[in-house]
Amino acid sequence: MTATKKTKGQRRKKATQLPASKKPSSAGDTPPSATPGIPMDILRQAAAVLRVLAHPDRLKMTELLMHDRLSVGNLASTLKLRPHAVSQHLNLMRAHQILDAQRDGRVVYYRVVNPNAERVIECIQRHGAGIEFRGADGEGI
Repeated sequence: MTATKKTKGQRRKKATQLPASKKPSSAGDTPPSATPGIPMDILRQAAAVLRVLAHPDRLKMTELLMHDRLSVGNLASTLKLRPHAVSQHLNLMRAHQILDAQRDGRVVYYRVVNPNAERVIECIQRHGAGIEFRGADGEGI
């Protein structure tokens, strides 16, 4: 009987494989109605909005645009940012259907059109004040 020599990759792969009884079930194994809590499609939509809004400047822009339609120049002067940076943030949010843009002559005005983005801002307004965030080391951020 000849022994076949296995490469490191083959040994490693075999070591990380789980037996069928220990493998995690795929998302399709459980019917959606059997999963308790918030439905997964709602969580996916929320995660998509949160990923795009996960920047302090974009959060502030969203807050401002909830109340008024503003141009790149208006936002740049209010936030003390370069117009180019503001424009990049706005284009990202527009690409993810969080904002809409309307041209008036040479000026483009932006406004929030995604109610989920508004809900995130409202949640921060209601619950964010006075919260002290701590890092992994226990120090304030």
